[in-house]
Amino acid sequence: MWTTFVTELKATLRNPSTLFWIIAFPLILSSIMQAVFGSVARSTVLETAPVAVVTDDAWRDSYGAESFVKALSGASDDVNGSTIAPSAAGATSGVAHTHAAAPTGQSSKSLPLLISRTDVSDTTAAQSLLRTGDVLAYLSVDTDGRLTMTLSQKAAADIAQARISGSDGQAWSLTTLATLIGQYNERSAIIMEAISSAAQTDPTKLNDPAWFTALLSDGNAESMAAPYPGVRTSTPMARYHIAILAMALMMAMSLTCDSITRLQANLSPLGARISSSPLSHGAKIASILLSSWLMTSICGLVDLLFIRFVIGVSFAGRGILAAAAVIIAAGTSSCLGLALGAIPRVTLNAKIGISIIVTLALSAFTGLYGNMSFADSVNRAAPALQYLNPVKQVTNLFYAIVYYDNLAPFLRTAIILLAMGVLGLAIAGIELRRASYENL
Repeated sequence: MWTTFVTELKATLRNPSTLFWIIAFPLILSSIMQAVFGSVARSTVLETAPVAVVTDDAWRDSYGAESFVKALSGASDDVNGSTIAPSAAGATSGVAHTHAAAPTGQSSKSLPLLISRTDVSDTTAAQSLLRTGDVLAYLSVDTDGRLTMTLSQKAAADIAQARISGSDGQAWSLTTLATLIGQYNERSAIIMEAISSAAQTDPTKLNDPAWFTALLSDGNAESMAAPYPGVRTSTPMARYHIAILAMALMMAMSLTCDSITRLQANLSPLGARISSSPLSHGAKIASILLSSWLMTSICGLVDLLFIRFVIGVSFAGRGILAAAAVIIAAGTSSCLGLALGAIPRVTLNAKIGISIIVTLALSAFTGLYGNMSFADSVNRAAPALQYLNPVKQVTNLFYAIVYYDNLAPFLRTAIILLAMGVLGLAIAGIELRRASYENL
Protein backbone atom coordinates (compact mmCIF):
# COMPACT_ATOMS: atom_id res chain seq x y z
CA MET A 1 0.00 0.00 0.00
CA TRP A 2 2.84 2.38 0.85
CA THR A 3 4.46 1.77 -2.55
CA THR A 4 1.18 2.49 -4.30
CA PHE A 5 0.72 5.64 -2.21
CA VAL A 6 4.17 6.97 -3.15
CA THR A 7 3.62 6.06 -6.80
CA GLU A 8 0.30 7.89 -6.92
CA LEU A 9 1.84 10.91 -5.17
CA LYS A 10 4.66 11.09 -7.74
CA ALA A 11 2.19 10.69 -10.59
CA THR A 12 0.12 13.54 -9.19
CA LEU A 13 3.19 15.77 -8.93
CA ARG A 14 3.98 15.10 -12.59
CA ASN A 15 0.43 16.03 -13.60
CA PRO A 16 0.52 19.54 -15.17
CA SER A 17 -3.12 20.17 -14.28
CA THR A 18 -2.11 20.04 -10.60
CA LEU A 19 0.24 22.98 -10.92
CA PHE A 20 -2.16 24.98 -13.08
CA TRP A 21 -5.70 24.55 -11.73
CA ILE A 22 -4.86 24.23 -8.03
CA ILE A 23 -1.84 26.51 -7.68
CA ALA A 24 -1.11 28.72 -10.70
CA PHE A 25 -4.70 29.56 -11.68
CA PRO A 26 -5.92 30.72 -8.22
CA LEU A 27 -2.70 32.69 -7.59
CA ILE A 28 -2.98 34.43 -10.96
CA LEU A 29 -6.70 35.10 -10.43
CA SER A 30 -6.13 36.49 -6.92
CA SER A 31 -3.35 38.75 -8.17
CA ILE A 32 -5.45 40.09 -11.05
CA MET A 33 -8.50 40.64 -8.86
CA GLN A 34 -6.45 42.43 -6.21
CA ALA A 35 -4.71 44.60 -8.82
CA VAL A 36 -7.97 45.56 -10.54
CA PHE A 37 -10.39 45.86 -7.63
CA GLY A 38 -8.10 46.22 -4.63
CA SER A 39 -7.39 49.86 -5.43
CA VAL A 40 -11.13 50.48 -5.59
CA ALA A 41 -11.59 49.04 -2.10
CA ARG A 42 -8.64 51.00 -0.70
CA SER A 43 -9.88 54.27 -2.20
CA THR A 44 -13.33 53.93 -0.66
CA VAL A 45 -12.94 56.57 2.07
CA LEU A 46 -15.98 58.36 3.44
CA GLU A 47 -16.03 62.15 3.16
CA THR A 48 -18.56 64.50 4.69
CA ALA A 49 -21.32 65.25 2.15
CA PRO A 50 -23.30 68.52 2.19
CA VAL A 51 -27.00 67.80 2.74
CA ALA A 52 -30.02 70.05 3.22
CA VAL A 53 -32.67 69.27 5.84
CA VAL A 54 -36.26 70.41 5.29
CA THR A 55 -37.32 71.41 8.82
CA ASP A 56 -41.01 71.91 8.11
CA ASP A 57 -43.98 70.88 10.26
CA ALA A 58 -43.72 67.24 9.14
CA TRP A 59 -40.07 67.20 10.21
CA ARG A 60 -40.84 68.67 13.62
CA ASP A 61 -43.69 66.19 14.14
CA SER A 62 -41.46 63.22 13.29
CA TYR A 63 -40.09 61.63 16.45
CA GLY A 64 -36.40 60.82 16.23
CA ALA A 65 -35.65 62.38 12.81
CA GLU A 66 -33.81 65.37 14.29
CA SER A 67 -31.79 63.22 16.70
CA PHE A 68 -30.94 60.83 13.88
CA VAL A 69 -29.56 63.58 11.63
CA LYS A 70 -27.74 65.28 14.49
CA ALA A 71 -25.92 62.05 15.27
CA LEU A 72 -24.75 61.77 11.67
CA SER A 73 -23.87 65.44 11.19
CA GLY A 74 -22.33 66.00 14.60
CA ALA A 75 -24.51 69.04 15.34
CA SER A 76 -24.61 70.07 19.01
CA ASP A 77 -27.33 71.75 20.97
CA ASP A 78 -27.23 74.94 23.01
CA VAL A 79 -28.85 75.32 26.38
CA ASN A 80 -32.19 76.20 24.81
CA GLY A 81 -32.18 73.06 22.67
CA SER A 82 -31.82 74.90 19.36
CA THR A 83 -29.17 73.99 16.83
CA ILE A 84 -26.01 76.10 17.00
CA ALA A 85 -25.61 77.88 13.69
CA PRO A 86 -23.23 80.53 12.39
CA SER A 87 -24.32 83.98 11.38
CA ALA A 88 -26.98 83.97 8.73
CA ALA A 89 -25.21 86.77 6.88
CA GLY A 90 -25.10 85.96 3.20
CA ALA A 91 -27.60 83.08 3.57
CA THR A 92 -30.46 82.76 1.16
CA SER A 93 -34.00 83.30 2.37
CA GLY A 94 -35.40 80.36 4.26
CA VAL A 95 -31.97 78.80 4.85
CA ALA A 96 -30.09 78.47 8.14
CA HIS A 97 -26.59 77.01 7.76
CA THR A 98 -25.24 74.59 10.31
CA HIS A 99 -21.64 73.36 10.40
CA ALA A 100 -20.62 69.84 11.37
CA ALA A 101 -19.05 69.65 14.83
CA ALA A 102 -18.35 66.93 17.31
CA PRO A 103 -21.27 66.36 19.69
CA THR A 104 -20.80 67.47 23.24
CA GLY A 105 -19.20 64.78 25.34
CA GLN A 106 -18.73 62.49 22.35
CA SER A 107 -15.45 61.51 20.73
CA SER A 108 -15.23 62.32 17.05
CA LYS A 109 -13.97 58.78 16.49
CA SER A 110 -17.07 57.10 17.87
CA LEU A 111 -19.21 57.88 14.81
CA PRO A 112 -17.94 59.28 11.51
CA LEU A 113 -19.59 62.48 10.33
CA LEU A 114 -21.32 61.48 7.13
CA ILE A 115 -22.98 64.82 6.40
CA SER A 116 -22.85 68.54 7.02
CA ARG A 117 -26.40 69.84 7.27
CA THR A 118 -28.03 72.98 5.98
CA ASP A 119 -31.50 73.67 7.36
CA VAL A 120 -34.17 74.98 4.98
CA SER A 121 -37.81 75.81 5.58
CA ASP A 122 -39.34 73.97 2.63
CA THR A 123 -38.59 71.72 -0.33
CA THR A 124 -38.48 74.67 -2.73
CA ALA A 125 -35.44 76.08 -0.94
CA ALA A 126 -33.90 72.60 -0.81
CA GLN A 127 -34.35 72.10 -4.56
CA SER A 128 -32.79 75.50 -5.16
CA LEU A 129 -29.68 74.41 -3.25
CA LEU A 130 -29.59 71.20 -5.31
CA ARG A 131 -29.62 73.17 -8.55
CA THR A 132 -26.85 75.51 -7.44
CA GLY A 133 -24.72 72.59 -6.22
CA ASP A 134 -24.49 73.85 -2.63
CA VAL A 135 -25.79 70.47 -1.43
CA LEU A 136 -25.79 67.00 -2.96
CA ALA A 137 -29.10 65.86 -1.45
CA TYR A 138 -31.85 66.92 0.90
CA LEU A 139 -33.71 65.08 3.65
CA SER A 140 -37.41 65.45 4.37
CA VAL A 141 -40.29 63.63 6.01
CA ASP A 142 -43.13 62.51 3.75
CA THR A 143 -46.83 62.36 4.51
CA ASP A 144 -46.46 58.84 5.95
CA GLY A 145 -43.84 60.01 8.43
CA ARG A 146 -40.98 58.26 6.62
CA LEU A 147 -37.58 59.89 6.27
CA THR A 148 -36.65 60.34 2.60
CA MET A 149 -33.57 61.52 0.72
CA THR A 150 -33.64 63.26 -2.67
CA LEU A 151 -30.40 63.31 -4.67
CA SER A 152 -29.20 65.87 -7.17
CA GLN A 153 -28.46 64.63 -10.67
CA LYS A 154 -24.75 65.11 -10.00
CA ALA A 155 -24.91 63.05 -6.81
CA ALA A 156 -26.77 60.24 -8.56
CA ALA A 157 -24.13 60.17 -11.32
CA ASP A 158 -21.32 60.29 -8.76
CA ILE A 159 -22.78 57.32 -6.87
CA ALA A 160 -23.05 55.28 -10.07
CA GLN A 161 -19.45 56.13 -10.94
CA ALA A 162 -18.23 55.39 -7.39
CA ARG A 163 -19.55 51.85 -7.64
CA ILE A 164 -17.13 51.38 -10.53
CA SER A 165 -14.10 53.44 -9.50
CA GLY A 166 -14.69 53.71 -5.73
CA SER A 167 -12.90 57.07 -5.58
CA ASP A 168 -15.67 59.48 -4.53
CA GLY A 169 -15.86 59.65 -0.74
CA GLN A 170 -18.94 61.90 -0.71
CA ALA A 171 -20.81 59.50 -2.99
CA TRP A 172 -20.04 56.64 -0.61
CA SER A 173 -21.21 58.77 2.32
CA LEU A 174 -24.55 59.32 0.57
CA THR A 175 -24.79 55.58 -0.15
CA THR A 176 -24.14 54.86 3.53
CA LEU A 177 -26.69 57.50 4.52
CA ALA A 178 -29.31 55.87 2.28
CA THR A 179 -28.68 52.54 4.03
CA LEU A 180 -29.00 54.13 7.47
CA ILE A 181 -32.22 55.89 6.44
CA GLY A 182 -33.65 52.55 5.37
CA GLN A 183 -32.78 51.09 8.77
CA TYR A 184 -34.26 54.11 10.52
CA ASN A 185 -37.56 53.81 8.64
CA GLU A 186 -37.69 50.08 9.26
CA ARG A 187 -37.13 50.47 12.99
CA SER A 188 -39.60 53.34 13.14
CA ALA A 189 -42.24 51.09 11.56
CA ILE A 190 -41.44 48.37 14.10
CA ILE A 191 -41.78 50.84 16.97
CA MET A 192 -45.11 52.16 15.69
CA GLU A 193 -46.39 48.63 15.24
CA ALA A 194 -45.35 47.77 18.80
CA ILE A 195 -47.15 50.85 20.15
CA SER A 196 -50.27 50.05 18.15
CA SER A 197 -50.21 46.44 19.36
CA ALA A 198 -49.73 47.53 22.98
CA ALA A 199 -52.67 49.96 22.69
CA GLN A 200 -54.91 47.07 21.65
CA THR A 201 -53.64 44.29 23.90
CA ASP A 202 -52.13 45.95 26.98
CA PRO A 203 -52.72 49.73 27.20
CA THR A 204 -50.95 49.91 30.57
CA LYS A 205 -47.62 49.65 28.73
CA LEU A 206 -48.23 53.07 27.21
CA ASN A 207 -47.94 54.56 30.72
CA ASP A 208 -44.78 52.63 31.56
CA PRO A 209 -41.61 54.75 30.97
CA ALA A 210 -39.40 51.66 31.28
CA TRP A 211 -41.26 49.96 28.44
CA PHE A 212 -40.83 53.00 26.18
CA THR A 213 -37.16 53.25 27.12
CA ALA A 214 -36.55 49.62 26.20
CA LEU A 215 -38.51 50.04 22.97
CA LEU A 216 -36.64 53.14 21.83
CA SER A 217 -33.17 52.36 23.11
CA ASP A 218 -32.17 50.42 19.98
CA GLY A 219 -33.34 53.03 17.52
CA ASN A 220 -30.53 55.59 17.71
CA ALA A 221 -28.08 56.31 14.94
CA GLU A 222 -25.02 55.11 16.85
CA SER A 223 -26.51 51.65 17.37
CA MET A 224 -27.29 51.46 13.66
CA ALA A 225 -23.69 52.21 12.75
CA ALA A 226 -22.16 49.96 15.43
CA PRO A 227 -21.08 46.41 14.44
CA TYR A 228 -23.21 43.51 15.55
CA PRO A 229 -21.88 41.71 18.63
CA GLY A 230 -19.89 38.59 17.85
CA VAL A 231 -19.23 39.66 14.25
CA ARG A 232 -15.75 40.57 13.00
CA THR A 233 -14.71 42.74 10.09
CA SER A 234 -12.06 42.09 7.45
CA THR A 235 -10.62 43.64 4.31
CA PRO A 236 -13.19 44.50 1.61
CA MET A 237 -11.65 42.01 -0.83
CA ALA A 238 -11.51 39.10 1.64
CA ARG A 239 -14.69 37.43 0.39
CA TYR A 240 -13.48 37.37 -3.21
CA HIS A 241 -10.15 35.79 -2.31
CA ILE A 242 -11.92 33.23 -0.12
CA ALA A 243 -14.14 32.38 -3.10
CA ILE A 244 -11.03 31.84 -5.24
CA LEU A 245 -9.50 29.58 -2.58
CA ALA A 246 -12.72 27.54 -2.35
CA MET A 247 -12.81 27.18 -6.13
CA ALA A 248 -9.20 25.95 -6.20
CA LEU A 249 -9.82 23.38 -3.47
CA MET A 250 -12.89 21.98 -5.21
CA MET A 251 -11.10 22.03 -8.56
CA ALA A 252 -8.80 19.41 -7.03
CA MET A 253 -11.52 16.82 -7.68
CA SER A 254 -9.77 16.35 -11.03
CA LEU A 255 -6.73 14.90 -9.23
CA THR A 256 -8.72 12.07 -7.71
CA CYS A 257 -10.61 11.58 -10.97
CA ASP A 258 -7.32 11.11 -12.78
CA SER A 259 -5.91 8.69 -10.20
CA ILE A 260 -9.00 6.50 -9.83
CA THR A 261 -9.52 6.36 -13.61
CA ARG A 262 -6.00 5.04 -14.06
CA LEU A 263 -6.97 2.29 -11.62
CA GLN A 264 -9.91 1.11 -13.75
CA ALA A 265 -8.91 -1.77 -16.02
CA ASN A 266 -11.34 -0.85 -18.81
CA LEU A 267 -10.07 2.73 -19.05
CA SER A 268 -6.33 2.43 -18.56
CA PRO A 269 -3.59 -0.11 -19.50
CA LEU A 270 -1.99 0.71 -16.16
CA GLY A 271 -5.27 -0.10 -14.47
CA ALA A 272 -5.33 -3.50 -16.15
CA ARG A 273 -1.88 -4.32 -14.77
CA ILE A 274 -2.73 -2.99 -11.29
CA SER A 275 -5.97 -4.98 -11.22
CA SER A 276 -3.98 -8.18 -11.61
CA SER A 277 -1.66 -7.30 -8.73
CA PRO A 278 -2.06 -8.98 -5.31
CA LEU A 279 -2.82 -5.67 -3.58
CA SER A 280 -6.40 -5.53 -2.36
CA HIS A 281 -8.89 -3.26 -4.06
CA GLY A 282 -9.55 -1.33 -0.85
CA ALA A 283 -5.84 -0.65 -0.29
CA LYS A 284 -5.51 0.71 -3.83
CA ILE A 285 -8.46 3.06 -3.33
CA ALA A 286 -7.15 4.17 0.07
CA SER A 287 -3.74 4.94 -1.46
CA ILE A 288 -5.33 7.05 -4.18
CA LEU A 289 -7.57 8.90 -1.73
CA LEU A 290 -4.77 9.67 0.73
CA SER A 291 -2.30 10.79 -1.95
CA SER A 292 -4.90 13.09 -3.53
CA TRP A 293 -5.91 14.44 -0.12
CA LEU A 294 -2.29 15.16 0.80
CA MET A 295 -1.49 16.86 -2.52
CA THR A 296 -4.68 18.94 -2.43
CA SER A 297 -3.93 20.02 1.14
CA ILE A 298 -0.39 21.07 0.22
CA CYS A 299 -1.58 23.04 -2.80
CA GLY A 300 -4.38 24.62 -0.76
CA LEU A 301 -1.94 25.66 1.95
CA VAL A 302 0.27 27.30 -0.69
CA ASP A 303 -2.77 29.26 -1.90
CA LEU A 304 -3.65 30.15 1.69
CA LEU A 305 -0.15 31.46 2.42
CA PHE A 306 -0.24 33.54 -0.77
CA ILE A 307 -3.61 35.08 0.13
CA ARG A 308 -2.51 35.76 3.69
CA PHE A 309 1.00 37.18 3.22
CA VAL A 310 1.05 38.48 -0.36
CA ILE A 311 -2.53 39.67 -0.83
CA GLY A 312 -2.87 40.61 2.85
CA VAL A 313 -6.16 38.94 3.80
CA SER A 314 -6.24 38.63 7.58
CA PHE A 315 -7.65 35.56 9.30
CA ALA A 316 -7.91 37.36 12.65
CA GLY A 317 -5.16 35.38 14.34
CA ARG A 318 -6.76 32.06 13.38
CA GLY A 319 -4.14 30.78 10.97
CA ILE A 320 -4.24 27.28 12.46
CA LEU A 321 -8.01 27.12 11.96
CA ALA A 322 -7.59 28.36 8.39
CA ALA A 323 -5.07 25.58 7.72
CA ALA A 324 -7.50 23.07 9.26
CA ALA A 325 -10.23 24.43 6.98
CA VAL A 326 -8.00 23.79 3.96
CA ILE A 327 -7.40 20.19 5.06
CA ILE A 328 -11.12 19.59 5.68
CA ALA A 329 -12.06 21.07 2.29
CA ALA A 330 -9.31 19.02 0.61
CA GLY A 331 -10.71 15.84 2.10
CA THR A 332 -14.21 16.62 0.88
CA SER A 333 -12.88 17.47 -2.58
CA SER A 334 -10.93 14.19 -2.76
CA CYS A 335 -13.96 12.11 -1.74
CA LEU A 336 -16.25 13.84 -4.24
CA GLY A 337 -13.60 13.43 -6.93
CA LEU A 338 -13.40 9.75 -6.07
CA ALA A 339 -17.16 9.41 -6.58
CA LEU A 340 -16.95 11.19 -9.93
CA GLY A 341 -13.87 9.27 -11.09
CA ALA A 342 -15.42 5.91 -10.21
CA ILE A 343 -18.23 6.32 -12.74
CA PRO A 344 -17.74 3.46 -15.24
CA ARG A 345 -17.54 3.77 -19.01
CA VAL A 346 -16.80 7.52 -18.92
CA THR A 347 -13.44 8.69 -20.26
CA LEU A 348 -10.91 10.54 -18.13
CA ASN A 349 -11.12 13.74 -20.18
CA ALA A 350 -14.90 13.78 -19.77
CA LYS A 351 -14.65 13.32 -16.01
CA ILE A 352 -12.08 16.09 -15.63
CA GLY A 353 -14.19 18.36 -17.82
CA ILE A 354 -17.24 17.65 -15.69
CA SER A 355 -15.34 18.41 -12.46
CA ILE A 356 -14.06 21.74 -13.81
CA ILE A 357 -17.41 22.84 -15.26
CA VAL A 358 -19.34 21.90 -12.11
CA THR A 359 -16.85 23.70 -9.87
CA LEU A 360 -16.90 26.87 -11.96
CA ALA A 361 -20.71 26.82 -12.13
CA LEU A 362 -21.10 26.35 -8.37
CA SER A 363 -18.55 29.11 -7.77
CA ALA A 364 -21.00 31.61 -9.26
CA PHE A 365 -23.00 31.30 -6.02
CA THR A 366 -19.96 32.29 -3.95
CA GLY A 367 -19.44 35.64 -5.70
CA LEU A 368 -16.29 34.47 -7.49
CA TYR A 369 -17.07 36.41 -10.65
CA GLY A 370 -17.60 39.73 -8.87
CA ASN A 371 -21.34 39.09 -8.43
CA MET A 372 -21.31 39.03 -4.62
CA SER A 373 -24.72 40.73 -4.42
CA PHE A 374 -26.19 37.98 -6.64
CA ALA A 375 -24.69 35.28 -4.42
CA ASP A 376 -26.08 36.96 -1.30
CA SER A 377 -29.55 37.42 -2.83
CA VAL A 378 -29.71 33.73 -3.83
CA ASN A 379 -28.62 32.72 -0.34
CA ARG A 380 -31.36 34.86 1.21
CA ALA A 381 -34.06 33.70 -1.20
CA ALA A 382 -33.20 29.97 -1.06
CA PRO A 383 -30.90 29.30 1.92
CA ALA A 384 -31.35 25.52 1.64
CA LEU A 385 -29.52 25.46 -1.70
CA GLN A 386 -26.19 26.24 -0.04
CA TYR A 387 -26.25 22.81 1.60
CA LEU A 388 -26.10 21.24 -1.87
CA ASN A 389 -23.14 23.36 -2.93
CA PRO A 390 -19.76 22.16 -1.61
CA VAL A 391 -17.98 25.26 -2.96
CA LYS A 392 -20.35 27.50 -1.00
CA GLN A 393 -19.79 25.43 2.13
CA VAL A 394 -16.02 25.89 1.80
CA THR A 395 -16.48 29.66 1.62
CA ASN A 396 -18.78 29.47 4.66
CA LEU A 397 -16.04 27.58 6.49
CA PHE A 398 -13.60 30.45 5.96
CA TYR A 399 -16.30 33.06 6.67
CA ALA A 400 -16.76 31.44 10.07
CA ILE A 401 -13.06 32.01 10.75
CA VAL A 402 -12.82 35.55 9.43
CA TYR A 403 -16.16 37.08 10.43
CA TYR A 404 -17.40 35.28 13.58
CA ASP A 405 -16.10 35.30 17.14
CA ASN A 406 -17.98 32.12 17.99
CA LEU A 407 -16.60 28.86 16.57
CA ALA A 408 -20.04 27.24 16.34
CA PRO A 409 -20.51 28.26 12.64
CA PHE A 410 -17.09 26.77 11.85
CA LEU A 411 -17.90 23.46 13.52
CA ARG A 412 -21.33 23.30 11.90
CA THR A 413 -19.93 23.92 8.41
CA ALA A 414 -17.07 21.46 9.00
CA ILE A 415 -19.62 18.77 9.87
CA ILE A 416 -21.55 19.53 6.66
CA LEU A 417 -18.38 19.20 4.57
CA LEU A 418 -17.42 15.98 6.32
CA ALA A 419 -20.90 14.61 5.62
CA MET A 420 -20.50 15.50 1.93
CA GLY A 421 -17.15 13.70 1.91
CA VAL A 422 -18.58 10.59 3.54
CA LEU A 423 -21.45 10.60 1.02
CA GLY A 424 -18.99 10.85 -1.87
CA LEU A 425 -16.91 8.04 -0.42
CA ALA A 426 -19.99 5.83 -0.04
CA ILE A 427 -21.07 6.48 -3.64
CA ALA A 428 -17.56 5.67 -4.87
CA GLY A 429 -17.56 2.43 -2.87
CA ILE A 430 -20.85 1.36 -4.43
CA GLU A 431 -19.64 2.19 -7.96
CA LEU A 432 -16.30 0.43 -7.58
CA ARG A 433 -17.82 -2.65 -5.94
CA ARG A 434 -20.07 -3.16 -8.96
CA ALA A 435 -17.17 -2.83 -11.43
CA SER A 436 -16.45 -6.03 -13.34
CA TYR A 437 -14.67 -6.74 -16.60
CA GLU A 438 -15.03 -9.49 -19.19
CA ASN A 439 -11.26 -9.53 -19.72
CA LEU A 440 -8.11 -7.61 -18.81
